Amino acid sequence: APRRTTDAIHLHHTRVPGREQFQGVSSIVGMWKHHTTKERWSDIAQQLTIDPHGSIWTGRHWDFPPASARGHNGSARSGPLMIAMVGNFDRGADELVDPQRKAVLTVLALALDRFDLPTSAIRLPDTSRVTVPCALLSTPATSSPNRNDTDRSRRWNFSDSATSRSHI
Repeated sequence: APRRTTDAIHLHHTRVPGREQFQGVSSIVGMWKHHTTKERWSDIAQQLTIDPHGSIWTGRHWDFPPASARGHNGSARSGPLMIAMVGNFDRGADELVDPQRKAVLTVLALALDRFDLPTSAIRLPDTSRVTVPCALLSTPATSSPNRNDTDRSRRWNFSDSATSRSHI
């Protein structure tokens, strides 16, 4: 289990590659190379990447802060988990569809449950440019190991207005 306390989830999109340009491992390696050489970060920015096929790729070690949003990455003791969805979800670009959409919802639901976080802990990039947050979060997750727990079931309301407006 991670030693670092997760207090938020930062949900990003890659812009490049877009959904159609994704080429599996070579695209993941390309992101890593861009992050470590051009950006000069110690590793790929995100802990998880979810590709257009719904596959989940691990990245940066979970005990290290992500390179998510300057001033909001936390520390070695606590901070956000960063998830990147492969695609350009700016207005008018890619559309988030299954199986990627289902994988994103599942990962979000499991992470909220694992780290005992409310949906308001999901932070999104600038929502004035990105269309995916509202579309993604408008449908609640359909399964949860704690679905019958009334206190926890409120977490699965991904259309919560506070969540859909949260940004980093």
